[in-house]
Amino acid sequence: MSWRIIPAVWQFNRYLRGLLKVRRAVPQDDLISALIHAEETGDRLSEDELLAMVFLLLVAGNETTVNLIGSGVLELLMAGPTSSSRTTPFRISYSELTATAGLLKLA
Repeated sequence: MSWRIIPAVWQFNRYLRGLLKVRRAVPQDDLISALIHAEETGDRLSEDELLAMVFLLLVAGNETTVNLIGSGVLELLMAGPTSSSRTTPFRISYSELTATAGLLKLA
């Protein structure tokens, strides 16, 4: 692990703690406010539990999105849009990819 990342982690930690403080004072219609006010049999999440949950949701959401987009683009480049009708994969050239209306913009 690179030691250069530690200041960024602490800065992000301070940012999230500040955001939790603001959402406690002025709740919004968002997930963080819902987590702050969630209660089960009188128990609420502690500050550290909230911080861990928000961090986990952020990282998990980012990872799945990045992997899903990457896998989708790889499938398009390797198999092409009509892969179900082909028995062998083919590669799409850059000119073919850009010729498909809006495909490159969406990726």
